[in-house]
Amino acid sequence: MADPRCKELFNRPYLSWLAQEDPIALAEMELYNDFPNVGLEYLNATQYRVLSLGATTYNQNTHTVSVTGAQTVAYNSVFINSEGPFSNLTPNVPGAGVTTLDLGTGLNQTEFAAFILLHELGHQVGLFGPGRGQQPDKLPAF
Repeated sequence: MADPRCKELFNRPYLSWLAQEDPIALAEMELYNDFPNVGLEYLNATQYRVLSLGATTYNQNTHTVSVTGAQTVAYNSVFINSEGPFSNLTPNVPGAGVTTLDLGTGLNQTEFAAFILLHELGHQVGLFGPGRGQQPDKLPAF
């Protein structure tokens, strides 16, 4: 999150929202070059819970494997699937055998877990829109 490109990426939706809600506050930030690190603020304010969101399944008709990796349920609440790729990137799936759930990224277990957290952060700050099951929240000002 220290990389300026990261800060800019995760700040973009917040600054768009702020331009509509409080253009004076945005102008002051621009004047003093004093922008928050929204991504970092969200990471610090979020409650992460590890719980079962379901095991990896195999569909014999489509020959596809599916699982929920995590779910953003509010701007400050993320559920991480204890049975998903955050915890086990290569599960033994009934009907499919040992399957790699890295979405073709080639990331290892630790890297993919970080990818999941960053993906959910994208939902939280509005980069991807609301996550499945997430109610669209008004972005809080940090």
